[in-house]
Amino acid sequence: MENEHDIPTENLPPWMRHARQSIDWGILIVLSFSLLIAWPFIAHEGLPRTNSAENHVYAVAEYADAIREGTLYPRWSASSAVGYGAPVYNYQPPGLHYLAGMTDVLLLTENPTLALRLVLVVAFAFAGTMTYVAVLRVSGAATAILAAMLYLYSPYIGLTAPHLLGDYAGVLTFALYPALLWSVTRLFAFRNPFDVLLCALIVGGLILVRPTALMIALVLCVPVPVWYAWHRPDNPFDVLVGMGRVGVALIVGAGLSAFFWLPALLEAGAVTWVHIGPDVVRPALTWGEIWLPAMRVDPAGLMPAPQMRIGWPSLLAVLAAGALIVRRGRRGQWPLAAMWHALYLLLGAGLLMAALTTWPESRDLTAAVMLCAALGGSLAHGWAEERIAGKRRRRYVLPPLLAVVFLLSAPVWLSVRPAPVFDATDDYARITYEQQGFGTAVLPANQPAPLTLTVPYTLNRVLVDGYREGEPVRIPNIRLTGEKRANFISAGSHSDRYLIDTTNTVVFDVLRAYSAGWVATLDGRRVALEPNPANGLMQLRVPPVQGGQLDLHYGATPPRAVGWLVVLVVLVFMAVRTVRVASRYESRAQDDDLRYMPSGDARLVAVVCLLMGLAVLLIASPHRVVSVEAEADSALARYTALDYRSDVGLEVIAHNIGTDDIHARAGDTLSLTVAWRTLVPLLHNYQVRVSLVTVADGRRVMASPPRHIGDYPSRRWEAGYYVLHHAEIPLANIPSGRYQIALELLICDPDCRADTRPIFFDEAGESLGAMLRFPPQLVVGMR
Repeated sequence: MENEHDIPTENLPPWMRHARQSIDWGILIVLSFSLLIAWPFIAHEGLPRTNSAENHVYAVAEYADAIREGTLYPRWSASSAVGYGAPVYNYQPPGLHYLAGMTDVLLLTENPTLALRLVLVVAFAFAGTMTYVAVLRVSGAATAILAAMLYLYSPYIGLTAPHLLGDYAGVLTFALYPALLWSVTRLFAFRNPFDVLLCALIVGGLILVRPTALMIALVLCVPVPVWYAWHRPDNPFDVLVGMGRVGVALIVGAGLSAFFWLPALLEAGAVTWVHIGPDVVRPALTWGEIWLPAMRVDPAGLMPAPQMRIGWPSLLAVLAAGALIVRRGRRGQWPLAAMWHALYLLLGAGLLMAALTTWPESRDLTAAVMLCAALGGSLAHGWAEERIAGKRRRRYVLPPLLAVVFLLSAPVWLSVRPAPVFDATDDYARITYEQQGFGTAVLPANQPAPLTLTVPYTLNRVLVDGYREGEPVRIPNIRLTGEKRANFISAGSHSDRYLIDTTNTVVFDVLRAYSAGWVATLDGRRVALEPNPANGLMQLRVPPVQGGQLDLHYGATPPRAVGWLVVLVVLVFMAVRTVRVASRYESRAQDDDLRYMPSGDARLVAVVCLLMGLAVLLIASPHRVVSVEAEADSALARYTALDYRSDVGLEVIAHNIGTDDIHARAGDTLSLTVAWRTLVPLLHNYQVRVSLVTVADGRRVMASPPRHIGDYPSRRWEAGYYVLHHAEIPLANIPSGRYQIALELLICDPDCRADTRPIFFDEAGESLGAMLRFPPQLVVGMR
């Protein structure tokens, strides 16, 4: 029985609150369910090779190899451009890959997949705790716990980005968004000497992980000065001081990351940006899907469709929070916390409109919408207290709310299988990846590669064979004569070493792409190094020498040196500033004015966390006791089943056009989705061409360019899994009449050949020819 004379914790003075609470139980609770949402990365040993996960692992492996060789900041990708190399890491944000690569080196795992999984688990834990502390000071521990869970367990944050897209840089961004919000809040609330440096480090982290996310992160911080201006109307100077401190943090953060972005900008003109591999359609937010509930992943899908949805827990929480704000507004009651949550509801609505109408494919904006929904919707805890429990039993409100969120988010936290996985991550595996037409191994799909070679370039078998044997010889003896010899000593990602014998001044051709930063020395003296104008490879002019040691090394350039100098200057400035501010700083009791969760309330929530953990262990682990996995082909329930096979093993199993005639008008666009499956491993990359043919005589009136089926090269398919292929059929300039949609398969390795096309057969085994016509007829009328 509660003592009616007990004074609620929030009514005590700050010094007494701090004396009563020694442990923040709330942050331990948030850590526990953060680890639960990251459970697939803990429980499964591999990562999938059907999304960008594979590209990130390849990049981590290359970073780790370079760091072990002594290159503390890699800028060169030796395996790119089929082994000739490219300055990929001079232009690609290094945050994710460097962190995972250094983890691989320091922990001596020699397993880039494991290192990357460790980084992702920590990122999820950091995202949850940062969301918690960002809300804690405003609304207390209970609301902060709910906000963290709503954020992490939303479909995009917990499922789509990390598991269906493999957007691991995005996972780090999910953690840095609330971290920046928390640090900016401290800049307005306090004058702690270390807060500016802390905010600057987070800004620099965003630039190093995903520079495009920084502007969106700053937009997420806009409600902070607005709220403080409303909170302290008598002293607007404090808000101006806070904005000035934020400005200093932005400048310092940009300076601390100058070693990356400054050379990338100044040397952007030194490379040619070339797209390699298939084009991939990026998932986008749509009005029709954003409101749908999360669905269980179909285990039969090779690449399950991304779920670009807010999630019903967040939607219900937003509705409850909005109801509470309206109700209190009618009463003339506007508590500070309600105002803060209302600002994020409004900001989330604005960002959602921007995402749906202007930038539907922006992953950073999608994540920002999810964070706003969590921050604003977490006020649902106050609504539940007021409508259901009341103040006397407030401790019984949070546990059922968390349970409801957990149950409604079951499709999100259910274990996602990582199969099919990959094993080899060495240089030869990365070269083979590109050689087979899959794209640049260390770059996600649709991201162009910065090349210094003359395009197109050709594969060199001697170089590739050297990679396969672990000793890539870039000055092969087969190209040398009696007057010049080069004996291989060693090779690394950023360096090569040879023993040179020459009788005259000669030119050596080196099978490495030339780029600014490469330096050649012979017995410690610089020798001429220049690009071959015919192909962009290196050429060395070496004087007569017997037994000379030739060293090739990729190092600094003036822009890179300036970038590091800027970092040094900023570090010195921040050290001096921090020491000066710290000498005048006096800690105040209100600096620790945080409404932690009482231990009695924490015990109740801990019970819910234990039950959640038990559920995950029983039904969402590799060796689960109970299986609640969706049935195979469940995602095709609304599709029309088909049974068309080809003579190469590919088959069409379903489509979504329907079985009746489709009526359309000229100028419309028809959407088509076809489910393909292979019965055997495929030996070629097949691309599909979608055509529109007349019913009467089969005349083709429209044909799309060939595309990889499902934007995924068919040589990488696993037998037994289906792949969805989406196509848009424009009906512009199509005369009125009756048509059928037809499909053709082309062998493309990498160029497509129209002379040899697979033949289709119906379910009875009758040949249908090389063009597969779908049964529905399309009736096109006049507008």
